[in-house]
Amino acid sequence: MRHGETGWLVPPKDPEALAARILYVLDHPEEAARVARAAQAFALAYFRADQFIQRMRELYLTLLAS
Repeated sequence: MRHGETGWLVPPKDPEALAARILYVLDHPEEAARVARAAQAFALAYFRADQFIQRMRELYLTLLAS
């Protein structure tokens, strides 16, 4: 995830920062929609099942060859 591009990061265990980010997103629906579209495109590009299967296959073949 890329902060401000495909989502937003907040510090762990910081409910005030989380609340502030939620309010920001609610106040900026156009930006939220842009980030949501980018996040969906990123997920579809990097986390498809066929890609995962291919990466696992390549990993296993590499391990078996060593």
